[in-house]
Amino acid sequence: GGEAEGAEDEAEGAEGEAADGLEAESVEGDLGLEAYHWALKDPFFLFSDMECLAMGGGSSFAIYLEKDLLHGMSEPCSTFGSETLSSTDNFIISNLECWVFDDPSEVEK
Repeated sequence: GGEAEGAEDEAEGAEGEAADGLEAESVEGDLGLEAYHWALKDPFFLFSDMECLAMGGGSSFAIYLEKDLLHGMSEPCSTFGSETLSSTDNFIISNLECWVFDDPSEVEK
C-alpha cells in the first residue's frame, strides 16, 4: 500500500544506506554482538497475536516466539537481511530478557 511505499522512500537515503546513515547490513559491535538494520526490502517489522510474537517478515521471521515463551524459531529474514539467529532453526528458550524504552516525561513519579 501507499503507507509502506512512503515509509520506504522516507527511510532510504543514499543508495544502500538506512535512514540513520548506517549500512543496511549487519554491523558487529565491540561486544561481539551483531545488529541488523532494515534492509529496505519489505516493511514487516513486528507481528503479534494471542499465539506468537515475531520480528521481521517476508518469506520468514528473523525471530518467532510462541505464546508459551518456551519455544522459538529463527530463519533468514529479508526485512533485516539477517541470517538464522540461532544455531538451529527451532530452539527452546532458556532465558528471555525484555527491555522497555519509556519517554521520561511520561513516567509518573
